[in-house]
Amino acid sequence: MKKKIIIFYPYINTFGGIEKLICTLANGIDLSLVCFYDKINLKKFNSKIDIVILNPKHYLDKIFTLRNFFKKNLAKGYPLMWGYKASFFAYLAQLKNYAVFIDDPPSLLSSAQENSNRSFFNHIRKTISNYIDKKSINAAQVRITQTKRNSLELKKMFSCNFIYFYPGFENGKIKKFFKSNKSIKLLSISRLEKSKNIDWAIKAIDNIKYKYPKIYNKMQFSIVGTGSYQLQLKRLVAQRSLENNIFFHGFISDKIKYNLLKKNHIFLMPAIQGYGIPALEALAYSNRLIINKESRISEILKNSNNICLTDNNFKSFNMKFEKFITKKNYLVKNKFNNLVFPTESEWINSIYKVCNWI
Repeated sequence: MKKKIIIFYPYINTFGGIEKLICTLANGIDLSLVCFYDKINLKKFNSKIDIVILNPKHYLDKIFTLRNFFKKNLAKGYPLMWGYKASFFAYLAQLKNYAVFIDDPPSLLSSAQENSNRSFFNHIRKTISNYIDKKSINAAQVRITQTKRNSLELKKMFSCNFIYFYPGFENGKIKKFFKSNKSIKLLSISRLEKSKNIDWAIKAIDNIKYKYPKIYNKMQFSIVGTGSYQLQLKRLVAQRSLENNIFFHGFISDKIKYNLLKKNHIFLMPAIQGYGIPALEALAYSNRLIINKESRISEILKNSNNICLTDNNFKSFNMKFEKFITKKNYLVKNKFNNLVFPTESEWINSIYKVCNWI
């Protein structure tokens, strides 16, 4: 029986940062992605991935179908359990010799579920779940995350070591491009959730509208992404009468995204991100960057003429945004040739090696 390189990622609901990383890993190998369901048909984003949908009929069946899959399929190296739920079910299915990839530590995850129902039974359920999470992660042969800060927080939480590799971007492949100075183009790329703080950017632009109308008239803010907070953001734009300067693009292809980055001047990342690859992509396309300093990618980014780190509040973001815009340092005439950051190939090879896939 031929051994397979396997990633287990239970629930594929949307195409975001995690899904993009998985697609990236599949570029250089024959990869089987095992899941309970796939709501987006992930294969259309990378046809090389072999998607295995287990389709469990009920909760206990998730454990049985996962165990049966690994009984019938031999893994090459360590199968990679992607996320807390993957590790959780791997432990319950009594899998052995697996690796775990944890994107974000618990402090960066949404607290909405915890606040929604605090009944006694939910407390007991949460306690049991946390216990299994810790056991499952400690049982892994290899534990991987994205940044040093994540690794330290996860070690404190789970009492075991995590190695970390910074995901990257191949900026050397970018051809020359031209940016016009006739307008001030701004861009954000993220899921449109309340936690992403896109409303900070909208309110900051509204502030410029009243204080510096000539600058505001040159501004064009493109918001890329979809999510549960999209309607509220559109309402906010309408309430502030900003429709002529703020545009919602929804979900877009990589080709369209890179075309936007080529023309863009300032990239905005007001949210706390577990990492934030779009920030690297923006820098590679000579975008200046305004970023929440609590985003973990700030480990490899420092304040400069091109990078502005803000505190994790609207007051700081608004103040630094205004300073950035009014100093007219939004236009970059040349590529940031002196910037050095991780590459995609380095990250891919690091994962391959620690999982014994090559």
